[in-house]
Amino acid sequence: MRNLSFILALFVALSCTKEDEPRNTVDPIIGIWSTNFVETDEDDDGQIINIPVTGTLVFNENGTGLLNWLYIYEGDSIRDAYPISWSNLSLNPDYNALNQAYTIDGDLFDAVYAPDFKSVLVSERGYDFEFTMTRD
Repeated sequence: MRNLSFILALFVALSCTKEDEPRNTVDPIIGIWSTNFVETDEDDDGQIINIPVTGTLVFNENGTGLLNWLYIYEGDSIRDAYPISWSNLSLNPDYNALNQAYTIDGDLFDAVYAPDFKSVLVSERGYDFEFTMTRD
């Protein structure tokens, strides 16, 4: 009876492998994301200014999308919305990898996803610009 219990326990342990975990079958960036960050810029007098930005980013499965930004500058709200094109830089992407690389309107970005893929840190290559997005 002990041998049967041991064999049953071993079978259960081996049958619950990582292969049973859900796998992403589409790029994890696809969907609607929200972001809030502060953009640092320089005004006409050479003074450094901080501009709060909130936004929604939409990434469609077909490689298109929409960026919708709201800037607050000198008390004014400035909306900026425009279509984008994007692609994953990997020729054979592993959609379960937490690190992905993208091109968005020709600019290169690195993305580091949280393990649950509900948030992502995005940074533009070659620039000191990064922001976090959360999935809506």
